[in-house]
Amino acid sequence: MLRADCRQVQKSFLALEEGRLDAAGAAKVRGHLSVCPECRAAWEGWQADARLLRDALAPARAPRNAVEAAMAAIRLPAPKRSGVRRLAVGWQVAAVAAAAILVVGAVMILTGGRTRRVGEVVSLTGQPLAQQRGAHYASALGLGAGIYEGCRLMTGAQDEAELSFKDGSRLVVKQGAEVRLDSLGEGPGGTGHGLPHICLSRGEVLCDLKSPQYFRCVGTPLGCVFTGGGRFRVRYVPETMLVVQLLDGAGVLSYGAGETRLNPGDIWVLEPGTSKPWQAPGTIWGR
Repeated sequence: MLRADCRQVQKSFLALEEGRLDAAGAAKVRGHLSVCPECRAAWEGWQADARLLRDALAPARAPRNAVEAAMAAIRLPAPKRSGVRRLAVGWQVAAVAAAAILVVGAVMILTGGRTRRVGEVVSLTGQPLAQQRGAHYASALGLGAGIYEGCRLMTGAQDEAELSFKDGSRLVVKQGAEVRLDSLGEGPGGTGHGLPHICLSRGEVLCDLKSPQYFRCVGTPLGCVFTGGGRFRVRYVPETMLVVQLLDGAGVLSYGAGETRLNPGDIWVLEPGTSKPWQAPGTIWGR
C-alpha cells in the first residue's frame, strides 16, 4: 500500500514533467525520489511510458512513392468551378482523419488494445486507488467510476471498494488489498491458468460470482480458487499464507501439489512449503 506521502508524490509526476511545480514543490518531490526506491521506480516507469506516447504520436512522413501511388489511385471527375475548393476541403478532412487514426493507434499501442469496460464502482469507503491499463500512475476512485480490463485496484488500511460487473457479479476489495482484473486470462507465472480471473497480490476480497464472463477464479502466488458460481472470500498474506472460505456453491482450491474440494462453510489455509492445506477455525479471519 502506498503511504500518503508516496501517493502525493506520484500524483505530482505530470506537473513535475511539465514544469508546473514551483521551486519548493519540485525540490520536495525530487528529494523524496532520492530516498524512496518505490517512487523512484514509479517515476522512471512513468517517464518511459511518456516517451513511448510521445514517440507514438510523433508525425511521420509518408514515403514519396507511397504518396504518388495514392494520388494515382484517386479518380476525380472533371473539375468544375468549385472543384478546387472541394478538393482542398477533402484533403483537410483526410488529414483530420489521419491524425485521429494516429492518436487512436498510439492509445491502442499503449493499452494493448484492451480497454473494454467490465463494470463500475458501486460503493466506497475511504479513498481507494485505481490504475487503469496504460495509465502512468494510480488515481483516486470515485463512486460510479468505470472499471476496465487490466485495471489495478489498491486499498489502504481504512479503504474498501465494491465493484459491480456487467454480468451481475460483485467484488468487494477489502482494506489493505491489491488486485488486478485480468479478464483476458493474463497474469504472471500462469496465475489464473489462462482463464479470466482476479489476481490478488495481497489482502482480502469477497466475491459473488454470477457467470464466468469477467472472472472465473481468484489467483494468488500460492494457489487459485475456482468456482462455477456463488460467494467466496480469499485472503492472501504475501509469503505467509492463503486463506479461503466458500460461502455457498461449489469450488476447488488448486495449488502446486494438487487440489482440494471446497465445501460451503469450510475454511482452508495454505502455507508456503506445505504439501496441502489444512482446515482452520472461523477465528482465523480476525488474524
